[in-house]
Amino acid sequence: MERGLTDEQIEQIDHLQAISYRVMCEVLGYEPEWDIECIVEISDVLCSIAITNFGKTEMEIYPYFDDECIELSPCDSPDVSGDVSPEGDL
Repeated sequence: MERGLTDEQIEQIDHLQAISYRVMCEVLGYEPEWDIECIVEISDVLCSIAITNFGKTEMEIYPYFDDECIELSPCDSPDVSGDVSPEGDL
């Protein structure tokens, strides 16, 4: 039996990350280089808000592959208090 993310789940991840990039562009006022670390942090925060405030599940918003030995969950408990840049400053 093949395991992993479905095409729909991959599309949902891509969609959330594209939205996160657009949010970053709007906030900055320009289109920065794609930085997956920043995109994932923004996606984590959006996921957390959707779960906490709107009753969504993590798998609905930011699906992940969950195995007995491996858990790739980008939305466990994001730290929303810090900077989104890897160096700590924008």
